[in-house]
Amino acid sequence: MKSQSKILKRIDALYIIFFLIVSVSLVVGLTGIDFRAGFNEGFEHGMPGKQMLSPFVELKNDISVTGYNIPVYTNADGSVVGMARTNTIDLRLEGPGTARLSPVASTWGMMIMTLAMLLYLGVFVVMLVILVELRKSARTNNVFSRNAITLTRMIGAMLITASILGDTGNYIRNNYAARFFEGSDFVIANGFPITFKEIIMGVVVLFIAEIFAIGYDLTEEQKLTI
Repeated sequence: MKSQSKILKRIDALYIIFFLIVSVSLVVGLTGIDFRAGFNEGFEHGMPGKQMLSPFVELKNDISVTGYNIPVYTNADGSVVGMARTNTIDLRLEGPGTARLSPVASTWGMMIMTLAMLLYLGVFVVMLVILVELRKSARTNNVFSRNAITLTRMIGAMLITASILGDTGNYIRNNYAARFFEGSDFVIANGFPITFKEIIMGVVVLFIAEIFAIGYDLTEEQKLTI
């Protein structure tokens, strides 16, 4: 009973940590510079008579081509010069001519990226469900649960899928926006980006889920032999 009580306390601590992380993320996200800028741009975009397209944010600048091409500092005698480069660029198209543009490719890219974002949000929901499953399992003295293992596998698959979808959406969007930078000092990277961090994280989660599955199967076999 003492061990069960300790396990339940640990699960309660996980609940608290989970909700703290979600709460802090919401507060930081809703009070951050990016949210305020997006809110102001959305309000401006909806003003009557305003002709513009939704902005393209965080377009990847091909620094291998442009290099350090922005002068930012020169000392008094000119012996020290500071040059900067931009990794990402935000683009907004405005004016009466925007009505003739056909942002179909960009719209598809944004839809795919939105789906990827929903999958990332779904990961948090599944994590909450896993915590509920862990609490149920602890009350029945069964640490491993087939449902919890399935949900853990789902998290791994969702992370990998969301990463691939996000990269695909970025690829479509970047290639559409690249033409507007022709002749400028910026070159938009139009290669297919691969975010290995989320993919590796998803693979690690799947690996952990398989370890849990093996432990569960071994436990069930031991119960049958007894």
